[in-house]
Amino acid sequence: MAIKKSIYLSDENLEKLDKIVAEFGLFTKDNQPNYTKAIVHMINHFPLDNDEDKRAVQDELSSIRKMVEQINLSIPHLMYNTTFSYKINEGTLSDQKFTEFKNYTLENVSKICGQIQQQNYDHVYVSTDAKNMKTIPVEAGENTWK
Repeated sequence: MAIKKSIYLSDENLEKLDKIVAEFGLFTKDNQPNYTKAIVHMINHFPLDNDEDKRAVQDELSSIRKMVEQINLSIPHLMYNTTFSYKINEGTLSDQKFTEFKNYTLENVSKICGQIQQQNYDHVYVSTDAKNMKTIPVEAGENTWK
């Protein structure tokens, strides 16, 4: 059942319809733009629910989420290693001083970005190291770093 409807279009929308009319040759008999045909053409040829596009967007978002989680998880390690390296480079350390600096560094990192350890990660595999800091190790045999 066909029905007749009136719609109001902005100049911007008309410009877009003009492009569709020109691209697909949707003119009236007297060579005027046929906006009705252009709208019908859009409805018939531009799918509104494109699952492939949605999947591509979801894959891209998932990849971005994974990268953000990896960066987030790395921050405490960067803080730890930077602080610890600074303390070690100050001079020679005895075993007692080494343990003191290690504990100081862990407390310092915890004060600066400790809430990161409460973060749940859904897009990366998380393990812990000897300091009980979260890590994202690569599976055995997949390491390409030499």
